[in-house]
Amino acid sequence: MPFAVGEVARLSDLETQYVNTTGDTMTGALTISNGAGVTSLSASGNVVVTGTVSGTHSGNGASLTSLTGANVTGTVGSATNATNVGANGVNATQSSVAVTFSTVSATSFTASSLKKLKENISNFDLKALDLLSSVKVVNFNYISDKDKNNYVGFIADDTTEILSTKTKDKMDITSSIGVLIKAVQELNQEIIYLKQPWYKKLFHKKEK
Repeated sequence: MPFAVGEVARLSDLETQYVNTTGDTMTGALTISNGAGVTSLSASGNVVVTGTVSGTHSGNGASLTSLTGANVTGTVGSATNATNVGANGVNATQSSVAVTFSTVSATSFTASSLKKLKENISNFDLKALDLLSSVKVVNFNYISDKDKNNYVGFIADDTTEILSTKTKDKMDITSSIGVLIKAVQELNQEIIYLKQPWYKKLFHKKEK
């Protein structure tokens, strides 16, 4: 609770209400606001959060910033505007970073792909070329985009779950790349087949 002007504060009250600048741990909820609808958390060292980091106000966006990166165990929730998480990136453990109707920019994006993180591993036996041939590629812009920037891509609702999701409301980029690689492998096998000497001889005979 705040102290009145001239009030004498006991040391025990101060210890429970304030966090030391270094070496201290805070438990419970932390709300940061300047009263104008702008919330931010900045640090020059590591920011470690166990729980949820989120912002949905319509001000300048919710921001979690650390010069050496942010380590989050939990969820970095969606924000109505840009969400900046760490100058050197965000490490979200067993969770997700969700940004709705906005843009995520970075020098690179990587997906965890270690074998120890996976189970039910099996070969992908579907014909990738047939799968890709069934996908409708369209031009579009996002309704929320005031600049009406044009994009080329898929409509998740109309795309197989293999490339989208079970709810068919998002595109699965990792699975899409996997199918594309499989399609290239299939094409490569066809090229190797066509280059076989016996096939060339057969083809030339048919031409004559």
